[in-house]
Amino acid sequence: MHFMRNSVTLFRARITPNNAAYIDGMTLPASEATCAKALVDHNFTLRVEAGEPAYGGWTLKTNGVAKQDEIDIIRGAIITVCNGVAPWVGLPQSTSFLKVRSARFFKDANGETRTAPIDVVEAFKRSAYTSWWRPTGPPRIVHESKHSTRATIFFNVWDSTSGTNAKALIGKHILINGQLCTIAAATKSPGTPLCQNCW
Repeated sequence: MHFMRNSVTLFRARITPNNAAYIDGMTLPASEATCAKALVDHNFTLRVEAGEPAYGGWTLKTNGVAKQDEIDIIRGAIITVCNGVAPWVGLPQSTSFLKVRSARFFKDANGETRTAPIDVVEAFKRSAYTSWWRPTGPPRIVHESKHSTRATIFFNVWDSTSGTNAKALIGKHILINGQLCTIAAATKSPGTPLCQNCW
């Protein structure tokens, strides 16, 4: 089970085949105990067995795969630790590969300050697409050519197997550093294989 983003603002959760719960970004030491207690208090058989850093965040290992009502209890426990911030919690998802075309490689007119991944993240946060913007990691900005002022921004989003989030984003326009850009599908670029026992 995964909780996404940092512990202060937003969480995302998803169940993994190895029965783990993941918290992206900052970790909450109290979350492990709070989730464990909440499951016991509600008479669930699912138990939190351990917590450890993983995937750039925090993982709660459980004795089984959580059902929806158990996920709801864990979400509620995280909300109490985070003073009312509502997490998104769900089952494992597919990944959709997307890109933003014709973005500015430099965000200043002098060509000295490059567009950074945080600029892209902030643009999506300000957009009307936040419900579909569920990134698996930071965006990757690729210079189109050595002498170009343009870049293509690649990013992956957690998605359903039918690609609901991708379908909602493809063809939309987003303003990044004052430049109106188009979101498009990207070709999957295989990287290091991920062990199915770990993911």
